[in-house]
Amino acid sequence: SEMCIRDRLNDYEAVGHGITAVPENLKTVIQEGQKQEGKPMAVMGMGTGLGISYLTPIQTQNGFSYNSYASEYSGAQFAPQNEVEWEYFKYSQQYQGEMVDLNNFIGGCAIPYICLLYTSPSPRDRQKSRMPSSA
Repeated sequence: SEMCIRDRLNDYEAVGHGITAVPENLKTVIQEGQKQEGKPMAVMGMGTGLGISYLTPIQTQNGFSYNSYASEYSGAQFAPQNEVEWEYFKYSQQYQGEMVDLNNFIGGCAIPYICLLYTSPSPRDRQKSRMPSSA
């Protein structure tokens, strides 16, 4: 395929272009499943926010290549799955309001809130730290 030259490239669009060149042993699986060759893929990660790109397959003589497209994850809402996440959600509402944007909840800008949460006393037991034992 022909590559277009332009002035700017979104960071996760660039990640999308490079991810197919990373050897499998250097990738981390976060959800088990079978890779389906020639199917669309998504790449997500944290930086100043939550970056995402999606990749669409292109049939080539040697198999498949992929086009990468930048996207944004802003606006997605966080849905707590356990007690620690629920406590962090309630704590974040003090600073972000009722709707907690996922980008602000787990992106780079969330680090101060996470530190504040885990260094303050637990509302359940003021003698115990909020820090999970697995941390």
